[in-house]
Amino acid sequence: MKAVARSDYEPRRHMLDFIVFGVARSGTGALARALNLHPHVYCARERFHFRDHHALISFPDSFVEATGIELVRHQAKINQVKAELAQKKEILHAGNKLPRYYFALERLNREVPNLKNILIYRSPQGFMPSWNRRELERKERQWPNGQIGLFGLLELFICIDNCLRQNNDILVFPYESGLNRSIQPIVEAIDFLGANTDLYDRNTFERKQLTRTTSSSRLPLAHHEVEILDRLRVRELDELMDQGNSMTIAQLAIPLREYMSSIAALLPSAFDRAFRACSDYPIQRFGERYFEHYRAELGEFLKLMDRSMTIAKFRRLRLHRRLTSRSRASLHSSLAVHFFGRRVGREQRLNRVRWIASTMDDRYTVPGTRIRFGWDSIIGLLPGVGDVLTSAASLVIVHHAWRLGVPSIVLKRMIGNMCLDLAFGCIPILGDAFDLAWKANRRNAILIDAFMEGRSARPVFS
Repeated sequence: MKAVARSDYEPRRHMLDFIVFGVARSGTGALARALNLHPHVYCARERFHFRDHHALISFPDSFVEATGIELVRHQAKINQVKAELAQKKEILHAGNKLPRYYFALERLNREVPNLKNILIYRSPQGFMPSWNRRELERKERQWPNGQIGLFGLLELFICIDNCLRQNNDILVFPYESGLNRSIQPIVEAIDFLGANTDLYDRNTFERKQLTRTTSSSRLPLAHHEVEILDRLRVRELDELMDQGNSMTIAQLAIPLREYMSSIAALLPSAFDRAFRACSDYPIQRFGERYFEHYRAELGEFLKLMDRSMTIAKFRRLRLHRRLTSRSRASLHSSLAVHFFGRRVGREQRLNRVRWIASTMDDRYTVPGTRIRFGWDSIIGLLPGVGDVLTSAASLVIVHHAWRLGVPSIVLKRMIGNMCLDLAFGCIPILGDAFDLAWKANRRNAILIDAFMEGRSARPVFS
């Protein structure tokens, strides 16, 4: 791979060094730009998603390549990273900023040993109006209708709760003090990363950051928003998190835990009252999508919200999920969800393929023999309709194989197995006997496993 920086500098290849996160509209982008004023520090802006496997991310390979960790989501972003790296000197500390990293802190720090975590804290009185303005204007397609500041407040408590659960230290960078009043917090952040603070471009930071005028066009908070902030004593949290300098979660752990414990019982009723005051159709729809999309990531914190009627309403199963399941476990064993479900990981797809193959071909054993059969043979007894239904299940396996990147030559072989099963299955009695011997679903599952084992043996980066 060609070097992406100056010709006299060969980039050092290493794992991700740090991440920057914080509630959306809290200044994570501004903090990333401020960190990048150091010649040895580079923080990409949302180059990687928190659901990516960060153990597979290396610098600079993953930052500038369109293959490996993810498909090309934004080619323009890769080009931007290349241009930014070309202007840098030797980069010793490489990271990525993404607001919702706090959803997966435990996993990320397990995947990347010695990963440095930087949380930027901005008062809800600052980011909530920004959320509301974005929701009203929706100039960016990424900001969906109904995503209001109350969801941001909910995420703030989720963020703090997840940070307190971590064993490694997390630096808390104060938005107001660190980006509007003093250079000291950014210097402390540079030192936290292990970079030489003497090399930091203080003059540029002071000229661009400390002399800027703050916008006076902030939307005023509504009465119900002021009420929930007062009820949850958010001003106390602001004073704790922003003391004029950067601090670590370890230094704040005791008072933070005391604060979170004191408001835990208030959270359900406080959010119920606030959401009732502003509830409308777009907010309801966004809430349903939000809790469905982040179901796993919200699990621990939402135990505190079990008594919230609003959150329970947001989490209510949609019609298609009611028809296909009564629990998350049965969702995974539903063919409708297998085929039409949202994007899932590789292991999850493989597990679904194996489940379908086992259920359709090997679920039961003929007593006293080693002959195994499944629902393929049972449903196939129905004239005409049975063969169509079993072929649909086989098609689901082919669909998963395609999503897993199985090459066309293997896909054609799988489709051939399926067609052969369908052709002979239409023959009365003989077709049922053929199903018992041929087991097209099991054959196709074995083909997928063989391909995935061969691919995992290859290096991730070449």
